[in-house]
Parts: sequence; structure tokens; C-alpha cells
Amino acid sequence: MSGILYGWGGNIASWNGRFERIITVTTSESNEIDRYGRSAVYSCEQGPQGDFKNCVFKRIYTTSTCKYGTPILAAGSSALTGCAFVDNFYECKPVVGRAYCLVGNPEKYQGTIIADGCSFVGNTVSAPTAVHETGWAIGVLGGGGQSYRHVVVNCTFASNAVAVAGAPDASAIVRSQGLLSSALGTSSSTEAGVANCTFVNTAAEGVCDVAQFGAFHAKDLYVMNGVLAGGKTAPTPFSASVPGVFHVRDCTVGNFHTVPGWLDVEGLETDDVPLEAFADDATARPLFRPLARTPGLRDTYDFATNKVLSAVWSLYKYRTGPDAAWTVFVPGVTGNGTVVSPETPLPDALGAPRAFGAFTRGAVQQIADGSEGHTLLLRADPVSGGSFSTANAIHVPSGTAAPSVTAMPAAGATFDGWYDAEENLITEATVFSPGVLTADAIYTARFETPAVTLTFDLGGAGVFGNGLATTSCATRAGAVLGVPPSFVSDDAYLAEGWSPAIPAYVPSTNATYRLGSVSKAIRIIRVVPAAEACGPAAQDGLSWATAYGDVLAAYADAARYRGEVWAKTGRYAFGGLKPMSNVALIGGFRGDETTAGAADPAAHPTVFSGDVNGDTYWTYAGVKDTPAIRTNVWTGLVYNGPDTNSWTHAYWLANGNSSDDIDAFAAGVDLVTNCLFQGIVITCYKTSTFGFGDNCDVAFNRCRFLANNSSCVGTWTGMFATSGRLLLDGCEFSATPATIYFTGESQVVTNTVRNCLFTRNLDLSFSGIFNYRTAHPLFMTGTTFRHNYIASWNAYHDPVIGFNHSKAVAWIEDCTLENSLVMESTYAPIMIYSGKAFFNRCRFIGNTYSGGDTTGKSGVFNCLDYRGYFRDCLFQGNRSMTKKTAVSCLLWPARVVNCTFVNNIASAPTATSSDQQTIAAGNAAVIAHCAFRGNIAEGSTTPAADVYLAPGGSGKSASFVNNVIETSCGYANFTPLRASAGASYLITNNVVQGFSAAAVPGTGFGDTLDAAPRFKASLAVSGDRPEQLVLSGLSPARSLGVPIVQQSDGSLYLRDDAYNAAKPWRPLAANAAPVASVADEDAYLPDAFGRARGLRNSVPGPLLAPPAGAVIILR
Repeated sequence: MSGILYGWGGNIASWNGRFERIITVTTSESNEIDRYGRSAVYSCEQGPQGDFKNCVFKRIYTTSTCKYGTPILAAGSSALTGCAFVDNFYECKPVVGRAYCLVGNPEKYQGTIIADGCSFVGNTVSAPTAVHETGWAIGVLGGGGQSYRHVVVNCTFASNAVAVAGAPDASAIVRSQGLLSSALGTSSSTEAGVANCTFVNTAAEGVCDVAQFGAFHAKDLYVMNGVLAGGKTAPTPFSASVPGVFHVRDCTVGNFHTVPGWLDVEGLETDDVPLEAFADDATARPLFRPLARTPGLRDTYDFATNKVLSAVWSLYKYRTGPDAAWTVFVPGVTGNGTVVSPETPLPDALGAPRAFGAFTRGAVQQIADGSEGHTLLLRADPVSGGSFSTANAIHVPSGTAAPSVTAMPAAGATFDGWYDAEENLITEATVFSPGVLTADAIYTARFETPAVTLTFDLGGAGVFGNGLATTSCATRAGAVLGVPPSFVSDDAYLAEGWSPAIPAYVPSTNATYRLGSVSKAIRIIRVVPAAEACGPAAQDGLSWATAYGDVLAAYADAARYRGEVWAKTGRYAFGGLKPMSNVALIGGFRGDETTAGAADPAAHPTVFSGDVNGDTYWTYAGVKDTPAIRTNVWTGLVYNGPDTNSWTHAYWLANGNSSDDIDAFAAGVDLVTNCLFQGIVITCYKTSTFGFGDNCDVAFNRCRFLANNSSCVGTWTGMFATSGRLLLDGCEFSATPATIYFTGESQVVTNTVRNCLFTRNLDLSFSGIFNYRTAHPLFMTGTTFRHNYIASWNAYHDPVIGFNHSKAVAWIEDCTLENSLVMESTYAPIMIYSGKAFFNRCRFIGNTYSGGDTTGKSGVFNCLDYRGYFRDCLFQGNRSMTKKTAVSCLLWPARVVNCTFVNNIASAPTATSSDQQTIAAGNAAVIAHCAFRGNIAEGSTTPAADVYLAPGGSGKSASFVNNVIETSCGYANFTPLRASAGASYLITNNVVQGFSAAAVPGTGFGDTLDAAPRFKASLAVSGDRPEQLVLSGLSPARSLGVPIVQQSDGSLYLRDDAYNAAKPWRPLAANAAPVASVADEDAYLPDAFGRARGLRNSVPGPLLAPPAGAVIILR
């Protein structure tokens, strides 16, 4: 499935070996969803613990073009001890809001990774040139983004390259050559800690050593006892998304003279520690030891581990001093071995012992060659005024003269002299010979640098202490700078950054720094087709005359704080939009409007197209050797929709000339809120339009998604994919394979779909049309699914509408499913695999299942988990045509109330096994106040029925109350009502034409009349509600009904005083005894038009019958 090794189950899997020269290339996204993610070496499923000891991972090449990525290890939970990761290469294709690491899980699962004594040296993590979005992260060790715990101790990170080619602003991308801790979800429980590690950072500027990525970090991350070196003059060792939980303690960070204001730091030393590279004899791990004892190198926290040798996880603790209490380092990692006492010092990366109170910062305890001696420490003043001919720190053995040192001034500087620690001048010569040292010594080389004037300009973003927006200060080149003078911000503006960026040290010439800012008021940014735009220099979007000619540029401008993009009517060919928080993209403008409400998308369409050349055309597929019909999808701004008359066993695809279409309209994002798209058309994109992660909250209003996924690739994620909160209002989805796909685990997030249209969509693989695989509640109202087509051989059988999450609850009201066609392995147009779905006042008209030979096919619904609830609905003209079991309307519903079934057909003319029905109901099913007319259920010699109750054997039950069946089926083996043997039934107060008591074995049989019901000829109509069968005034069923009440929890009870006067209330949905009372005795179930029923007028069928009136006989 993934990688060379695959772990399964909850056991411990241990490895000790070499993994070299492995090549892994991932091009299909479906390959990347294997449980805890795809990898080059190790993946796992069902929570095994990977135990890697003294392993070598070397020269492994892994690359992925899909959003999850393919690291070396995709470990669910693993312990890495004494391992070497050397000269490996990982290329990913980033998606906004995700993190990519050489070692770590690529997806959003939870787990624990403990790295103890490992070396990560000379590796490369790269993003390709084609990636232009920001807001993602790459690193060497880390997790995909949700709830990972990392304990990193005694590790070495050196010369790892983190390359971001082609990004417009690499500084906006979090890059780490060490640990990358990610917390990208509201339910994140991410934790991390780094202790006694050595970092040698020679990567490009802006690459840090320890990074925190994601706004949902809520637990403390400590970096302690570390050495961070590399010789950079202005290092950026740390990056934090949530600075309040990021802490640095007792670390030495070379040349880290400009500490950002957000960083909580104690015990910091800034002398660059000279390091000696060497290799561990046992595993050839690259390691580094300090060459000199720089200040504070052994001023450290105590660090302990409590574990037995057989344990995979360790319990790590620290204390600030010998009298302080011990604190658990990463509380979420509690250890799985026997906790021993007292605490024992953590050995170093070589296994060498340490002693409390004398830990050396970094991964290796030994300093230099172990000989006795002293340290010569050299400093420059100002720090960038010059350098030295030797290292800045030198170990000098006892009795040995220190080497001579030459001070080398920087350009434009002059040498002033050498000074000792008491600031006494030693010599004015550049060459200095300290002689034999009797103690540690610090000498400073002072340099004279040019006088410089710096000017700072706030624009409109605030004022300095002088009350002005500008201020100047005199200083000298090379002095520490890093931060501007303090100022008071103007709350009406958002500061965006200094231009140019303020350097770590004062430059050699006068300079001016201006603070960019943007108003926090909503800004209107206009865009027009490129051919209509003014010259680029004049484009600012603030008026129609100066509108942008580039949608991406206009959107980026509006996203500076919050804004709206108004798009003039026209055709725009582009891709790669990055959805942003607090931005609305609105189409439908003529080009002179002054208010958003004046936009008219119907009159002035704004078309965003992936069809660069405007030549994508329809092909008529599904019938072999049929030539392409060269009708372009678009003629100018006119959409040429697919032929609505050619539908039987065929479909239309917008894939002619589609190879040059743009891949995606928008980049996938994982953290976007308050984002709106309104009045736009999105069309002819090759694979996808949008991909939203867990932490997104996005709305679409009056948008049209037409003829997308032109490559006709069936994917798991669909043309439109979301795992966050989504609102669709008045939108259209048409002629698109694998239309929309929902995922996500939160039950707090709610998705809403209102007044939308899904038409002429199709699926030939396994994504369906409306695929709801999420725990998010769903509210869908006023939405129509019309002429959609499914022909899937895949085992998941995804339909037109599918619900497949055990925690999901969906409310579907006033919706319509009509003229859908499903074939092959798909069970039905609508599938409820798990969860619950409530359908109220919905219409299901003219839908068809055709073909296939698997049992359990339905023309409308298949409720595999008995979780479908139907009320006040109409089922008309639906068909199921199979070789075995055929059910025209409902297979295994939980409850059907106030529904009408008219002219539906269940036919299996060649079947010699199984049977056919309009409804097949299982255990605890309730069918009440329903009406049936003109339905046909027929096979070859098999039984058939309008309603088949099949709850199972003993202890199972089903209810059939207040229903009316008019029989017109001429099939010889047809019985209007059938029930399986062995179960208990509540069957009472029905009118069933052709009823046979012999077809309903078991207990619970009550008053059921065999008579013609006498329905009115036409279906009754009431406003927008579904049409319903209604009894005529002379129907014999008018006085046969029994009162049914509905409780606040949804449960149904009928009142039957004749059955048991003391306990007249009988539960409908369970095989339970009657009760004396219920909470809401007057909450009578209203009829399908919402009219009140009562104790005396509970007429069978979905509607109250009209008064009987009088009979006048004329002779």
C-alpha cells in the first residue's frame, strides 16, 4: 500500500537497518490517503508503534504532485533512537494551510514521535517552481497538521536545505531545517518540546531551526539547552504562529543580537559556538561537539528520563535547578514503560552520561578534545564592524600560548583597538597575541564605522513620540538595529511591514524606511477584462476607470485587510486563486455601478474559465463509436448546455479540446473564514475548482459551476471539496463529473445548502454527485437534483446523493430529485450508508435504476443503516429495473409518514430469486398515513408487493398504520402488503385493496380493510408542498384511522383504547409494551399539508379527507 514497511494494529514494530537509494514518485492523490499517509519507507494503520533504533536513511528520493505529500516516514506513532537521516531529497506540491516534512505524518491524524539522538544532516525539502501560494509550511521533522506530539532530544540538525522556488514572498512561508510543529484545527492537541539539540543552520536566510505553524497551538513549546550555530550575521532561529506558548530557555544562539519582541527567552547567550564535526563510530551519524566552552555553555536546565529499556515511549522531565520541582516536558507524552525513581540524567547523543547541574548545551556533552585549558572568546563592537582571522571562540590547552588573532574591519570601517573585559585598551595594532591564558578571557575588537542617519516614516499608520509620522536618528554603521523606534499605532490602519525591511544592523549609508499600511475599512477593488484595463501603472482598482486587469492582483489587494472585488461582465481565463479571509469576490457588474446590490449576474455574466483558448466542446459518451458533436461549451458569454433530450444510457462530457484547460480555479486552503463568492460563473477547469480544509468558513451565493472537471478524472475529493463550514445559496452545479465532496469530523460545524440546482452532472468512478462523508450537520432546503447520471463499478457505489458518516445528521426539506439515472454497482440515486437523514416535503419523481445484477437496487433510496426518515413526501414515476431484487422507491427506511407513492415501477422480469417492492422496510420501521396508487411490482415468478415488511426474526418489529393502498398491478404473484415470518407487527387501521392476512404472518394484526380506497382522481395541491393523494368524501377509509401523536424526541405513539384501556398508548417504532400516558397527548401528527389532525379525524392516508356531504338521488 505505502512504502517498504507497513505497520498494522496496536503492536510494537521494531526495526534496525539501512534504507538507501529508494525512489518514490506519487502522482495520484488516491494513493496518498492510505490511513496515516503514504511514505517512501514506513506507513501504518490502526495505531501500531514504530520503534526505529540506529537506522540509517540515506539518499532517498521521494516526490509527490498531490496535496498530502510523500515523506520518508509517515509514522502514526514512532520512536526514533540513534537514527541518521542523511542526504535525502523530498519534493512536495504544497497546498495552503498544510505542512510538509521529510519525516512525519503527512495527514491530520494524531500520534507521538520521539526523536532521541538522531541526526538530520544534508537533507533537502523542496517546493517546485510552479507553486505561488503562501500560507503553508515545509520542514525536516514534523506533522501534517492536527494533533501530533513531538519530543526531540539530543538531535542534530545541520545543513538541511529548505527550498521554496518561485514563491513571490518566501518570507510568508514557514520554513524550518529542524522541527516544524503544526496545529491547524480547532480540535488540535499538538504539543512539542526540544531539548539538548544542536542546530547548524547554513540554509538560506529566513529558514529557521524550530517553527510553530498554525493558529491553534494552545500548549507550551519549550526549546531548552540548545546550541544554534551556523555563522549567520542575522539569524532567524525561531518562528511562531502563537508566540504566547513559545519559550526558549538556556540556549546559545550565535549572533542572535536582535531578539524579536514576541519571543519569551531566558538564559540566552549570543556568542557563536565553534563546533567540530565528527561521526559516531557505531552508526556513522554526523555529530558536532563544541570546540570551546563559551559563556553559559554549561548553564542549563536539568533534564531527566524515567523509563525501563524495553519502553518505546519515555517520560521526560526537566527542572530549573537542584531545588526546583520536576516538570513533565511534554505532558501529552506520558511514557509506556515502568516509571522509575529517582529521576536519572538524560545521556547525550552518544550515550555518554551527564550529571545534573553540568549539562552541556547541545547534543554532545564533551567539549573540545577533553584536555584541560581555557577559552579565548573574541567579540566585535559593533557586531558587524569587522571579523577575525580565527574562530570567535578558541579552546587553549593549559600551558599553551593562544594563537595570534588579526582584526579585519568591514568595508568602510577602521580599527580602533583591542580591549579586555574591563574595557582597558590592550593594543591599537590589528594583530593581537594573547599569550598563555591563566583563565577564560574575553577580548573585544572595536571598530569605527561611518555616521549614519536613519529616517522612519509611518505614513498614516501612527505617530512617533514627537507627535509626527516621521522621525530621524543618528547612529553608526554596523550597530544593532532590528527594530524601529517605538510609536503609537492608528487603530484605523493595519501595518503591513517596512519597506525596505529593517535590517539587523545599521547600514553603511543613510537610509529611509517606510511603513506600509492599509485602511481597516472595507475597500472596494474593481477588475475588468484585461483588454479593457488601463495601463498597469494606473491600475489600483479604486474606480472602474483604474480597475485592475488581473483578477488575482485585484483579489490580493482586497485581501490586504478586508475588501470586496467587483468583477465586470466578461470572460477571464486564469487559475490558482487563493481564497482569503474577509474577502468577497462578486460578479455581475456592467461596469458603472456604485453599490454591490446593483450587480445582475444574469444580465451581466462574469465568467471565470479554465478554457484558455475558448474551444472546449461537448462529447456524447456512453455509446461506443459515436462521433464527437462539435458544439462548444461556450459561445462568447453564452453557455451552450448539454442536450437535455438525449439521456437514456448516455451522457455528455465537456472534454473535447480540454487537454490545455487550466488545472484548478483555486488553490486548496485550510484556514479561511468570512469568505464570499457571489454572482460568478466558474467553468471548464480541468480537475477542480475549490478545496477547503477543516478550518474554513466560506459562502457561495448565486454562483454557477458549469462543465468543470473537463479531464473527466474520477477522484476521491471531487470537483469541489470541503471539510469546513460551507454555505451554498442559489448556486448551480451542472455537467461536471464527481461534483462535490464533503469530509470533516467536527459536529459543531454546520453546512447549509439553499435553493441550489444540480443538473446534468455525472459520475463514472467513485465520487458521486453530492457525496456527504462528514460529521457536520447538514441543512438542505429548496434544492433540486435533476437529470444526473451515475454509472459506477466501484465498491463504494457513490450515488447522486450519498450520506456516509456515522455521526452525521441531515435535514433535507422542500427539495426535489427527478429524472436521475443510476446504473451498474450503484445501489440507488440516494444512499444513506450511515448517520441519519430526515426528508420533509420532498419530491422524488421519474428516477431510474437500470441494469446490474446485484441485489438491493432501488429507483430512489437505499437506507443501508435504517436511518432514513421521510415525511410529507411524494414518490412518483420512479423505476427500478434489475435482474434480482428491485425496489422502486424506498429500501430499508426507518420511518415513512404522510407520503404518497404513485405510478412507481419495480421490475425484474428475468428474476427467479428475491422479490420486488415499492417499499421494503426492516427492523423498527414505521410506515404511517401513507397512500399508494398505480404502483407496479413484478418479477418472473418471484413474489412482489407494494410494501414488504422484513424486520427479521424473533424480537424484531415493524409498524404499518393508517395507510391506504389501491392495487392495479396485474402481476400474478403480487400482494399489496407482505411481511416476513417470525417478527412482531403493529398493522392496524389500513385500507388495502387485495389484502391477504396470510401474507402478513406474526402478531399485532389489527383492523385492515380489504376495499377500494376511492382516491380523488387528481393529486391534491397546497402551495409549494408536494402533491398528495387524498381520499374522496365517499371513501370507506374516512372513519378508519387511529390517532397518532408525536413526542418532542420524535417518537410516535398511537392511541388504541380498545386494545388496552388502561394503557392505550402503543409505541410505533419499537417492539415494546403499551404505556398509560405520554408527555404530549395532544400533539397529534398533522397531515401532509400541515393541517391539524385530532382524536376524531385521523383519516388514513397523508391528507385529511373532505366531508362526506349528502347524497341526492334524482329520478
